[in-house]
Amino acid sequence: MQELVQLLLHTQIIFVFLGIVILSLAENLHPFFDFWHTSKTHRNWHYAKNLGIGLINALVITLAFSGLWFWATIWSDQHAIGILHWVEPFFGNYKTVFRPLLAVLFFDFWMYFWHRINHAIPFLWKFHQVHHSDPFMNVTTATRFHVGEIVLSSSLRIGVLLILGIHLWELLIYEIASVLVIQFHHANIQLPKKLDLFLRRII
Repeated sequence: MQELVQLLLHTQIIFVFLGIVILSLAENLHPFFDFWHTSKTHRNWHYAKNLGIGLINALVITLAFSGLWFWATIWSDQHAIGILHWVEPFFGNYKTVFRPLLAVLFFDFWMYFWHRINHAIPFLWKFHQVHHSDPFMNVTTATRFHVGEIVLSSSLRIGVLLILGIHLWELLIYEIASVLVIQFHHANIQLPKKLDLFLRRII
């Protein structure tokens, strides 16, 4: 069981690192806004500050919450508690397809709702505005969150995992996909116009 938790954390770290490296290179080659033409020192400090914030948040999650998330998924599975466990019999032979798809969609709906209330509720906005206060948005902005927001989000996630009845490997799929998406839509990249219009229709 502990190996699965380590797999979750290591996979996230690998994808976070690869995303930052690849998208940073793309930003330098084809930036939408040329923030750094005057000072590489300014760019490096900006990267270090945002990535430092991200590292602190990652440590908080690892030390305080990853074990609780793991427990929630295992307990839900052992007791067949949660929406996905209750609807699983209706999937029949297609449960290996529909169940993870619904797990990702349901959890993404929760994250969308959480994001919306972070903008709507003044108390939550006090934390979330740290993310929006980055004057030079780029791929590292995806790691720039107030630790208070991380603690609140991570705490609520325990209940969400129990309510939905998500398996650990389904959470892993969501985490990998969400990391890549969040990094991409914060990246300061000038896309070809046709590709940009195409992506707007999808995401």
